[in-house]
Amino acid sequence: MVSTEKEWINRATVAGMIRKELKQAFPRVKFSVRSRSYSMGGEISIGWEDGPTTSRVQAVTGKYEDRHFDGMIDMEYHIDHYMLPDGTVHTHRSQGTQGSMGVVPSFEHPLPAGAREVRLNTGYVHNNRSFS
Repeated sequence: MVSTEKEWINRATVAGMIRKELKQAFPRVKFSVRSRSYSMGGEISIGWEDGPTTSRVQAVTGKYEDRHFDGMIDMEYHIDHYMLPDGTVHTHRSQGTQGSMGVVPSFEHPLPAGAREVRLNTGYVHNNRSFS
């Protein structure tokens, strides 16, 4: 029998993965990447001064969120992920919220060869740019 259990990756490990990917994408920018746990969840906060726009950083960090929120119906929903053999993480699927009368469509990206499903324990990822 094949196990359907997914490997859990803890929030601190994911924060390290984000830090590494940000350093590769923006080598001259110093980022602060902090993970925090609280009742019923957690988050990773990323801060930096000047440098790339929030949308450019979000393009790198957004895929690490395992939760999103649909404010139209006041509902949180989850995102599943997979990891490739090189250690990179990608979004896999989500039920979205349309089945609950929300506005977020479901999606599913096929698993590439060698990929394994993982559960990120990140919660939300917040990007906070400041200016000097």
